[in-house]
Amino acid sequence: MWSMWLSLAFAGADLPEISVSWKGDASHLAVHAPEGTEVAVDAPVVVDLDWAEGALLWDVTGQALDRGLPLGDTRGAALTGLVRVGLCNKDDGICVQRQFAVTGRVGTAKKGVLNLDVSDAVVEVETIEHVSPQFQTDAQDIADRAFAAAKSDGKRILLDFGAVWCPPCNLLTAEVLHADPMPAVLNDLHVAPLDVDDPRSFALKSRYAVGGYPTVLIVDSEGNEIDRVVGYYGKEETIAWLEAAVAKDADGAQGVQVPDAFSPEEAAAIAWTRIQAREDAAAWIERAKTATASVELHLARVSTTPHEADATWLIEHAPGRSIAWVGGAMDSEDDAIKTLCRQALEADLAAVEGPEAADLLWMLAQLVPESEAPPLYGAAAVALRNSFTGDALMDRGHFTWLAHLMADSGDVDAAVHFLIDIAADYPDEPTFWMSAAGLLLDADRPQESLDATVEALKTAWGDNRLRSVKQQADALVALERSAEAVTVAKQVLAQIPPPQEGLDVRSFKYRERLQAIIDTDGAPSE
Repeated sequence: MWSMWLSLAFAGADLPEISVSWKGDASHLAVHAPEGTEVAVDAPVVVDLDWAEGALLWDVTGQALDRGLPLGDTRGAALTGLVRVGLCNKDDGICVQRQFAVTGRVGTAKKGVLNLDVSDAVVEVETIEHVSPQFQTDAQDIADRAFAAAKSDGKRILLDFGAVWCPPCNLLTAEVLHADPMPAVLNDLHVAPLDVDDPRSFALKSRYAVGGYPTVLIVDSEGNEIDRVVGYYGKEETIAWLEAAVAKDADGAQGVQVPDAFSPEEAAAIAWTRIQAREDAAAWIERAKTATASVELHLARVSTTPHEADATWLIEHAPGRSIAWVGGAMDSEDDAIKTLCRQALEADLAAVEGPEAADLLWMLAQLVPESEAPPLYGAAAVALRNSFTGDALMDRGHFTWLAHLMADSGDVDAAVHFLIDIAADYPDEPTFWMSAAGLLLDADRPQESLDATVEALKTAWGDNRLRSVKQQADALVALERSAEAVTVAKQVLAQIPPPQEGLDVRSFKYRERLQAIIDTDGAPSE
């Protein structure tokens, strides 16, 4: 088992050859072990590089070096940084971790190979303590205690429906509900975090028609809904929504809102809010049609019925807002709309970094020819990874997203190894093994996917267990072991009783998918 230690045993010994090869705007870093040694495939590898136009921080294992680590476009760049890698002596099998300082300038030709200058380096390694995410079970008990407290002091209740495997749920938890310092508005609420995979949450999910996660509701002590939001749109937006929900008049909130009772500008704002909450906004857009200077009107229209005029107006009058509207417009069949989406994303990329840059780059990758997409996914992965703080609670919401970006960039091995490393920090849940299983099956590697589901099932519970067994069955079908797929589907359906009839919860969908495997004798779905 490798641990985070630095050895000076081989300082001054033969140095590895560390090179950067490039072709066009794609480049890769490779490590070639000195003669008589080899790279330890199971040891951690850390590559931390900086250059004028970018940066990269990979934390993978030696196996990921087989195909080289993608760097993006480094042509003409002066690279500097550190590489930590495990090297094993072929004669006696003794392995050590060594760290090297690397420097060099990549050429400007269309393609080439650069051997970086390499020297031994010793740096301090900081071990970051793992902080568990703030999710709990016993959902009904948590809710009951919140309602009892609300009846005692008159405060309202925040019902937070989330899951440990849900990235935006984790971001909501880290950035708002368990932020330090705590947002002042939470002093006016009793917060009830509800684990949606806990069967004791099912009655509450059905009562409030919760289908997407996270769903946050503000209710009074009797359980009457004041307001809700589905999804997570960022810290500032969520706190502003909470403040407005706390201030809402309960009676007025329950009444029917009529668009004609609002000004066109107010209707535009409501239309955009309804679209974000995945609610019908047609009547509100119609009422707002004369509010031609309203950003919200154009956002609402381009997200529902994209037109060149709205997209062009937003590019000119609402720079920095492409992330709000391109997602709803980029599936348009109109090439002119797609071109405008690309223009908006490219313009906004110059002013953002971190997760927002990763999101914009991912969206841009959806709009370019398939052959041009991998470098954009790779750049998105770099932007996201460089935003990590070292705080496990803050970073956790981005882990699976980073893995998918790495896989989409063409490096499935690095993505899977990253997830496996993260899974070791969360030994009591199946989240990251499930993600790895999905990536491996998508990459047509069913045996490895099957192995990952075995690991996931060691800790899976409730709906998670149904989902993990479905992944297991899909891998078995891909391996032409359909009879086994049917067997595992039957076993889990017998082990986990269905929810109470009449409830509207996802468990029924998961069970239907497993039943379909049984009904078709494991025949592959088309």
